[in-house]
Amino acid sequence: MKRGSAHLIAAISGAALLAAGAVFTTVYIATTGIHLRKLQIMPEGGIVVGTLPKNLEQWNAIGTDSIPSKEAIDALGTENFLTRTYAVPADSDIARKVFGDEDPRPIRISLHLAYYTGLVDTVPHVPERCFVGAGMQISGSPQAIDIPLDRSRLIEDTRVPDEIIESMSPSGGAFMMARSSTTFSRVRLPPNLDDLAMRVTPFRDDTQGVTLLAGYFFIANGEIVPNANQVRLKAFELEDDYAYYLKVQFTSSDLDTPEQLAMVAGSMLDEMFADLMLRTPDWVKVRQGTYPPGRGDAPDA
Repeated sequence: MKRGSAHLIAAISGAALLAAGAVFTTVYIATTGIHLRKLQIMPEGGIVVGTLPKNLEQWNAIGTDSIPSKEAIDALGTENFLTRTYAVPADSDIARKVFGDEDPRPIRISLHLAYYTGLVDTVPHVPERCFVGAGMQISGSPQAIDIPLDRSRLIEDTRVPDEIIESMSPSGGAFMMARSSTTFSRVRLPPNLDDLAMRVTPFRDDTQGVTLLAGYFFIANGEIVPNANQVRLKAFELEDDYAYYLKVQFTSSDLDTPEQLAMVAGSMLDEMFADLMLRTPDWVKVRQGTYPPGRGDAPDA
């Protein structure tokens, strides 16, 4: 056989193997329910995070919601976001709990929410990147701090099927429900609330002479995710044909320690967690196939 013919046969054989591999991969993905592309999904009614209530039990919004420039919105990568400052007075229960009865003081905290959907390759915007890019300096090591919640406000949701609990809560943590301050109905929260924590980093703004604490976590496909590195692992599992994640971030210059920030975050979540979850899809319904309504086949790989 001539050398040219041998090369041609080898090339054809290689192409055939690649084609066969592509066909096998496509068939395998189709038959195993793996979805490499994700569909966008919004909560029922298309409600956006900017409609979160301004007035809670203790916490009340002050000033107006921050409206960034078009360039900043483009950099954020979503128009479904909220940046709002909430505050409590010095004589509030949470201020006395944080600082003690001897020297309570007012607390202001910035709540930042950003909702993303259908973007598998999105890298979450986190303070370690954004604040430093804005000229601030990290002034200490990031810490994972547990967020305390008032469990007396919650009741267990006994309607979640066992197979959903097993898939979304491998450790067996129950789903709990909290009451919405706007609809007054019970709303399903993510499972494993005992593991609720956020990543807290201290920053220094030398131009303003201010030190602040920023902490965040994510709610990704109905589950709590503590850091950006795990967002893709939780939010974009291969078996899901839809995907979303919500960044929940708390920032304050009125607090002294990461533990104080976690206490404040817990106090706010006690009052708004249900309304926050109303602004995300109910992933139990998504896993059951009952939401979104009229859903079609999963996207092709």
